[in-house]
Amino acid sequence: MLECEKPPTRAAYVALAGRPNVGKSTLINTLCGEKVVAVSKVPQTTRIPSRAVVTDGETQLVFVDLPGLSKPSTLLGDRLNKTARTELASADTVLLIVDAQSGVGRGDKYLIERVCNWDVPVICAVNKADLAGRAKTAKALEACKEMAESVEGFPGFDEFVAISALTGEGVDVLLSLLAARAKEGPHLFDESTVHDGGAQGLEGQIGEIIREKLIASARDELPYSIAVVVDEIAERPDSDLIDVHARAVVERESQKGLVIGKGGANLKRAGAEARTEIEELLGGQIFLDLRVVVMKDWQQNPKSLQKLGF
Repeated sequence: MLECEKPPTRAAYVALAGRPNVGKSTLINTLCGEKVVAVSKVPQTTRIPSRAVVTDGETQLVFVDLPGLSKPSTLLGDRLNKTARTELASADTVLLIVDAQSGVGRGDKYLIERVCNWDVPVICAVNKADLAGRAKTAKALEACKEMAESVEGFPGFDEFVAISALTGEGVDVLLSLLAARAKEGPHLFDESTVHDGGAQGLEGQIGEIIREKLIASARDELPYSIAVVVDEIAERPDSDLIDVHARAVVERESQKGLVIGKGGANLKRAGAEARTEIEELLGGQIFLDLRVVVMKDWQQNPKSLQKLGF
């Protein structure tokens, strides 16, 4: 009896581009079915490119969640942009995400001008369709088409799709469009992998969780100049408890006070919320040792950026 020949495996590397807070990280989490990257209303929440892996039979899609491409105002911003450009250059497909609720504007055109430098297909996903409604979503789709036509050297989007990264609406259609562009070849990750944790691995993923909670806890009081370094993750001898030692790094003493909050309220709240997510990630109870330190003007200092992993 002849064995049926298995169909060849296919894979595609998909780079997610979009203005800050259009929902790239939320989409990654929806695709993975779990929280793997930080989500916040504050720009530049994503700093470490992390990869989500979706495997369906013979087809594997690898999504990279990039730092928001924008005009940099600091050395850190410049390095984040360079990281994003490197990832985009190696992509098989670019997925440009725009926000239907806030509308399409100059920031989106700036991104189209950036992605047209790569000879790869570009799919446009209009996100937050659930919040925007049909009329506003249709208007955003039409605006994207017109904007693409106005960019010199851009052949236009391969496809358009309306989605809601939050509810999952339209995500299956998007996955089908991306799978159709996968190339024959070996899978890039094991089938059981859903997230590779980014270049800094588990420490980077935990650091992003803590950073997200610190930003949310301090609300609008906190500038974006905060980084989190996870120094150690270790199981205690003769105990099921896992120790996580981390530092929140700010640029000035005044920022340190904002992060800690009155009577330590902000730091306690952020630590408690982060601890819950980290325990889900590690699958066990943790003790989170979180301290706040000052590293003056670290966003503009090359040596400081290197120490912090940027």
